[in-house]
Amino acid sequence: MVMTLNMDSVFWCSQAAIPSMRRTGGGAIVNIGSMSGIVSNIPQNQVAYNSSKAAVHMMTKSLASELAMDDIRVNAVAPGYIDTDMSRGGMANPDRFPVWRDMTPMRRVGRPEEVAAAVLFLASEASSYVTGDVLVIDGGYTTR
Repeated sequence: MVMTLNMDSVFWCSQAAIPSMRRTGGGAIVNIGSMSGIVSNIPQNQVAYNSSKAAVHMMTKSLASELAMDDIRVNAVAPGYIDTDMSRGGMANPDRFPVWRDMTPMRRVGRPEEVAAAVLFLASEASSYVTGDVLVIDGGYTTR
């Protein structure tokens, strides 16, 4: 189920968009990965989630390479702990949140609008020479 949602859906969404982008002369695809595709988070176990997000990152790089000649840029964002419904259960968990906070140099969770700004950048002409990148938005978590 996790692989279907996090990886397969990204693949099929890209495949559906590519023909239209080719017809119109290009475009930008921005996938949603996760810092969990780069590191193995602690203290929780989440091998399926981490693996699915790592697959999204590699899919992003592979598609970027394959579609560059069609003027289609493919990038991804890799958010860390963001204040969303998905993360709030973990933030309320006294065994998890202190670890997450202590491993994040900025000592806070991110805001959804911080991720949205990065997506907007990658979808815009401001990033016209960026493709195949995974932009990590994690308050420095993956630096440790």
